Amino acid sequence: MASTKSVAVSPNTVRGAFANRTARKRAVDAAKNSLPTSPRKKVAVVAALVSSPSTRQSLRRLGCVNTSENEEEVQMVPSRLPAKSSSAVACLF
Repeated sequence: MASTKSVAVSPNTVRGAFANRTARKRAVDAAKNSLPTSPRKKVAVVAALVSSPSTRQSLRRLGCVNTSENEEEVQMVPSRLPAKSSSAVACLF
């Protein structure tokens, strides 16, 4: 049975999760290779993984998943920019 112990997640602990970059790359490559090749099925599997409450909370702490507050800030950015930079905004989105 999996442990329910809460682990503090920070960019430093994530970087230190593997002994070195090569070990991390091998793990990422193995995970990618085990995912379905169909884009629809791949999205379904990744969405199921990310929707786990503990995983989602850890990703939010790292800034990898937007919170509702972040979404509102992103939508407000174009309204805060001067009219001259409207072409720059088009490049961002």
